[in-house]
Amino acid sequence: MPNLHRSSFLLLVTLMTMLTSHAVGSGDPTPITTNDLLRLRTIRDVEVDRLGRFAIVSVESFERTGDADGPIRPGDCAIRRHLFRIDLEDVDATPRQLTFGDRRDSSPELSPTGDRLAFVRAGESGSDDDQDAGAQIWILPLDGGEARQVTRFDDGAGRPRWSPDGASLVVESRRALAEIIREDGAPGWAPTRPGRVRHDEDDRVQSEANGVRPDPGGTLAEVRAWLEGNTGERNPRLVDRIAFQGEKAIEERVRLRQIYLVPLGDDAGPPRRLGRGVVDRFDPTFSVDGRSVFLAARSGKVHPDEILDARLERVDLAEEASSTVILETVGWAFTDPIPGPDGSLIAFKGRPSDEPFYRGSRIGLIPVAGGEPIWATDGAELDVGDFEWSNEAAKILFTAANAGAVPLYAASPATIEPIEIVRIRDGLPTQVERFAVGGDVIAWAESSSANPSVLRVRNDGT
Repeated sequence: MPNLHRSSFLLLVTLMTMLTSHAVGSGDPTPITTNDLLRLRTIRDVEVDRLGRFAIVSVESFERTGDADGPIRPGDCAIRRHLFRIDLEDVDATPRQLTFGDRRDSSPELSPTGDRLAFVRAGESGSDDDQDAGAQIWILPLDGGEARQVTRFDDGAGRPRWSPDGASLVVESRRALAEIIREDGAPGWAPTRPGRVRHDEDDRVQSEANGVRPDPGGTLAEVRAWLEGNTGERNPRLVDRIAFQGEKAIEERVRLRQIYLVPLGDDAGPPRRLGRGVVDRFDPTFSVDGRSVFLAARSGKVHPDEILDARLERVDLAEEASSTVILETVGWAFTDPIPGPDGSLIAFKGRPSDEPFYRGSRIGLIPVAGGEPIWATDGAELDVGDFEWSNEAAKILFTAANAGAVPLYAASPATIEPIEIVRIRDGLPTQVERFAVGGDVIAWAESSSANPSVLRVRNDGT
């Protein structure tokens, strides 16, 4: 175990030592400039191995890609993210950089034995509209060797989670609606274009199956096949959905999140899709015994753009094509299922969907077989952010913005209100950005007025 006591913290990196810059040849402070902000390095992800021996963090920085001596122009800076290994048993050890290059490496997940690291690598491919579409899952052996790519999905992959035996991963990947229809049939919701009795994607699939030849001067079926071919090439771009506005560009294509089981090893087969139907599925995680995968799902009967409710499902790996609902309530969105250490309970986030911009997320607990939820954070009006099981039974650690700070809390059904673990630093509110638990260790990325981004560690649990 790390040789740290209750009040001892490990300071990884002070990412900006001064909040003022100094003019050349003068001791007078000057205002902060864009160049100062571009020198910031920010911790974005934190992962701790199960015994609390070391941590993996992703550090984000900006790299000048244009003329380093000239003025900064649009496109002159690129975001990089690299992974570092932090020894928690030796507070004087230097952080060791694990990944390099013109990439964005994030979402580190340690294998159960702590000798391999799964992570998401973006930046090597992707369209102009969505650079992260090319993000894939990679695995890095921590005892030496090169990272290797283990997924090659057309629309990228993310959120890797290890099986308890380390033999496979579950991941998320978006998939075009037409591809899902080709495998599972048309969705249960009505077509979004007025006057249509079938979905455009279904028309395209049926035309391909029936050998309809696209022809702008042919029959109605041939004209539609020709128009669908143009639309498939995004010329023109047909928008007939509500949630068409992406972060950087129009997203007229419906791409639903799907869950895949990715076997590892030299003789591993291709990824296998879990669950069937035109359903948006996300937030996968293995059960403690590795026989099932818990996940969140949205609709199947209503277009996913038109519903905010979400349910929790279980997919038994002996029957990968079917899923069982373990929690569903009209007017609620349930997400992020995480089984407890002993496998008897599942923690999750729940949010009423009637006022999505007003209601806060809360933490609930249910038995793995399903049942009525027990709410662990009902005693406080908080909007839960990240959360994890602590090393104590039925106790959850989480973050939530509150009164100018983002404290780290502990909660359980036995407590009336959540207990603050971290809130004040040097007399001022602080913000816990990311955190992870391993053994008796809690490690978190913290932002305060003195240190924009720093890693701190506490080793007595809660």
